[in-house]
Amino acid sequence: TFSDNSLDSAAILQLIDQPKKKDFPSECLPPVSYLAQCSYFFDDLLEPLDNTTAGLHMLSHVTRTFKVTKPRVFTKAVHDTSRALGLHAHFALYNNAGPVDRQRDLYDLYPSDEGFLAHYRPKCQGESQEECEQHFRPHLQRDERMWLYKKQISEMSKESIAALGLK
Repeated sequence: TFSDNSLDSAAILQLIDQPKKKDFPSECLPPVSYLAQCSYFFDDLLEPLDNTTAGLHMLSHVTRTFKVTKPRVFTKAVHDTSRALGLHAHFALYNNAGPVDRQRDLYDLYPSDEGFLAHYRPKCQGESQEECEQHFRPHLQRDERMWLYKKQISEMSKESIAALGLK
């Protein structure tokens, strides 16, 4: 867990691997892609930025939709790059064994407490705007979890920008 509010890559990888251990016996290959449903952080619901978060747009988003998109409808994925060969933004197309079997090689991260995609947008994508206004916008919640790491995110971002010679 991230109880100490630090960004530790080993802890992040362990957290990502938990669903594999939970749902897949050791004799089975783990999924190639982990599909996440979308929760929207709308651009018109921004919080003011402070000095530590200036230029870090995602940290100004703390209000998101409680409802998420339906499983396998407008999802994005995180891929196991040791097994994925051909990638699409939404899922892997090929793995080390050939074409991806969508039933075997794709793992849906739902319920959304297991993982969701934070979509930072001015409006819904994939749904009609009428559906967006009825099914997503009325169901908002405050989500300040990224703020737990804002100091580390800010420092690491500044270091990366400096290392790239961009500032």
